[in-house]
Amino acid sequence: MVVVNPETRMLTIRKADGTFEVIHAPPEVERLDRVRIGNRVRLTEVTTAVIELQRGRDAGSMGVIGSTEVDRSPGTRPAGTITDSLTLYGQIVATDPRAGTVTVRGANETRTFELEDKQFVSGLKVGDGVVVRIRNLISGQVTFN
Repeated sequence: MVVVNPETRMLTIRKADGTFEVIHAPPEVERLDRVRIGNRVRLTEVTTAVIELQRGRDAGSMGVIGSTEVDRSPGTRPAGTITDSLTLYGQIVATDPRAGTVTVRGANETRTFELEDKQFVSGLKVGDGVVVRIRNLISGQVTFN
C-alpha cells in the first residue's frame, strides 16, 4: 500500500512489477479507516471484461454511466470483491487487429480493451463513435503489518 485517502476513498498500491494501481473503494467497503500505508494488499483477481461494444450508436457523445457492487468476505480482515459495471461512451482513437485491441477515448480517460473476437476489430476505424459496456472485478484482502 502506498497511499490511502479515506476522504476520496482511493487506494494507490504498488504491484509486484513496480507499477501502480489506483482502486476506488465505494461507500459499501467498510473498515477503510483501518487501512494504513505499509499494509499489504493481496489482489487475487483484477479483470476487465468487455461485455459489449456497439459502433455508431451515440457517436460523438462522451461519458460514463456505472454501478458498483461490493461483496464483503466475512472475517476480521478487510476483504471481498468490488465489481464495477460501466457503460463508456467514446470515440475510437486506435485499433490493432493483430492484437485484437481497440483504444477508446472517453470523457475522462483513454482505455485500451482486448476483444475476444479479433475479427470484429478489423471492422472498426479511428473516429468511430462507440458504446462499450465493461465489467471490472477486483478481489483481494488487506493484511495488517
